Amino acid sequence: AFSSTVTLWDSAIWNLNLCALAGDHVLCTVLGVEDTTQLRVLNCHLPLVDEDSQSASSVQELARLVCSSPVTQLALVVGDVKADLSDAGLAERLAENCCKAGLEENFAIGYVSGSALYDGRVIINDAVVVAQGQASCELFNASPRCSVLERWDLLGGLSREAFVAQNIKYSLQERMRQLLKELNDE
Repeated sequence: AFSSTVTLWDSAIWNLNLCALAGDHVLCTVLGVEDTTQLRVLNCHLPLVDEDSQSASSVQELARLVCSSPVTQLALVVGDVKADLSDAGLAERLAENCCKAGLEENFAIGYVSGSALYDGRVIINDAVVVAQGQASCELFNASPRCSVLERWDLLGGLSREAFVAQNIKYSLQERMRQLLKELNDE
C-alpha cells in the first residue's frame, strides 16, 4: 500500500533547514528560527507488522528516530506510530531507549485516544514523542528541496490554506467517523 506524509509549517516563522527521508515511512523536516532554534519534525506512518511484535517494533523505530537526531535539535516524532503510548509500561520502555542518563526530563509523550479504527476496534495509534536529540552529527542525507506537490496532488487540489481550514480543524477520530459515514451512505 502507498502512503505519504506531509509536513506543513508557517513560513513566516520557520525556515526549512533540511528535508530528508528517515526511512521508508518517515519524512524528516528540520525547521529553524533565525539559525538558533532547530526543531526536527519526524512525521511518520509506521507499517503494520504482526500483532505479537507490533509494540516492540514501534518502540524500536521511535527510539531510532530520536537517537538519530543531532543533540542540537529537539526531536518531535509525530504521526501514526502503531502503538498505544497510553500504556505506562510501553511508554517507560520507550523513554529508556530514547534517553541517555540525565536527559529524562527532556522527554515527553502525547497521544490521541481512539484515533484509529482497526478491525472494528477503536485503538490508539496517533502519538507524539518529544525528546532531545542524541546523535553527534546529522545522519540523514538531504532530499532535493522541491515540493512533492509538484509530483502528487497530496492536498486534493486545495491550496495549503484551504486544506488546513478544511481538514486540520477536525479531530482525527471525528474526521474518520465522518468519512466512514459517507462511505456507508454510498
